[in-house]
Amino acid sequence: MTTRTFPSIRVRESSWEMVANSRSFTSPFTGAIQVAQRGGNRWRVTLTMNALNKSERATMQAFVSRVLAEADNFTLPPSAYTLRGAGGGTPLVAGAGQTGYSLNIDGAPNSTNGWLLAGDMFEVDSQLKMVTEDVDTSGTGTATINFVPELRSAPADNAALDITSPTGIFRMSGNVSGWTNYSPALSDFTITCIEDVLA
Repeated sequence: MTTRTFPSIRVRESSWEMVANSRSFTSPFTGAIQVAQRGGNRWRVTLTMNALNKSERATMQAFVSRVLAEADNFTLPPSAYTLRGAGGGTPLVAGAGQTGYSLNIDGAPNSTNGWLLAGDMFEVDSQLKMVTEDVDTSGTGTATINFVPELRSAPADNAALDITSPTGIFRMSGNVSGWTNYSPALSDFTITCIEDVLA
């Protein structure tokens, strides 16, 4: 299996969803709800590309057909993403063996309020995360980031974070995908992909 890069084709619409790997039970007697939360939360994305010209259509046809036929995954950035926080620095994982929904880091700018803001995204160890609480840094450039979905594997100590152009690793969510052609030689594509939790 090869990890490919999504083509530089203009995306007209995108829909991002968090798929929670949880199960709930509602008591028929009391109405009480019990929820069992398990690992494997992930992103699901639907991308719509309209009025592609011949060249763009050929690029997408080849890409979609190849990743389906070869069961490949691919990197995909959040659509129209711009960092809202102050950012900066060279953030690194501070300590091995971290798991769950938070991560200690260092290498950020010193004493920065709003270094990351809720809704900002970052990539670590090829995993795409969304910040859930504003992040301020300490006087030594350390911080704790809270995010979703949880870490699927513990990143190495000093692994780099990408806070400006993060990507995730995705695969097509089904075994069939196609396109619509219409006059004069234009095409529409809609594809749905799911984050690859084994990548």
